[in-house]
Amino acid sequence: MLSKQSLSKAELKEQLEKASLGIRNYAIIDAAKNETLFAHIKGRKDKYSSLFVKDRRQELKAVAPYLLDLEAEDTSWIIDDIINEDVGFVIASELCHQEWVNKLSEWIYQKDEKGKVSLFRHYDPVVLRQLMESEESATDSIVTEIYPDTVIVMKDNNEQYAKWIIGSKE
Repeated sequence: MLSKQSLSKAELKEQLEKASLGIRNYAIIDAAKNETLFAHIKGRKDKYSSLFVKDRRQELKAVAPYLLDLEAEDTSWIIDDIINEDVGFVIASELCHQEWVNKLSEWIYQKDEKGKVSLFRHYDPVVLRQLMESEESATDSIVTEIYPDTVIVMKDNNEQYAKWIIGSKE
């Protein structure tokens, strides 16, 4: 099940700053969309991991998707530089960091019927937003498989913000 709620900037800020028992906020960032993001990510004190776990070539570090642990003090940076620039989004979940890395990385490399491997850019907010919009009324959804029981906050198509509730969690 997918459901969508519109958020104002104040509501988005409140969503990112609130901490619930057992719920963590993570950012999923597509570093390929902004050449300065990787330098910022690697300078952070909080935990971060590349989602390209099967391919650790040095030249891919600057363009890899990343999962970052978020703290309340990250709110302004996340809204202004990540969500507003459409280079990432935030997920809230009970899963720990490593569980998300394992889960998200397994969906990146997909084989077609001929065995050719392609990149599935589910970590790109433009791709994910399109998937969620097209699957909002569907009962069987690839989004619910990738991001089960998760809250996703991101920029909406109308330049506002959206909160997507996937599964039964909020």
